[in-house]
Amino acid sequence: MTCINPGEIASEMPYERGADAAIGAYDGRRIPVQDLVALVRCVISLSPAACVTQIDVPALTDLTA
Repeated sequence: MTCINPGEIASEMPYERGADAAIGAYDGRRIPVQDLVALVRCVISLSPAACVTQIDVPALTDLTA
């Protein structure tokens, strides 16, 4: 089981607009949903021998992380 701990997510931005649009709209203070989708895809593609227990994903300018 993997726990992903994201910082603030740019969930208001339509997914179809892409990560660059989310980064631009929030000046890098929120994580694009596309990044979280990529992380989940990566984790589920790992072999059963790999165990990723926790992933912390603060936004680059998230001062509370």
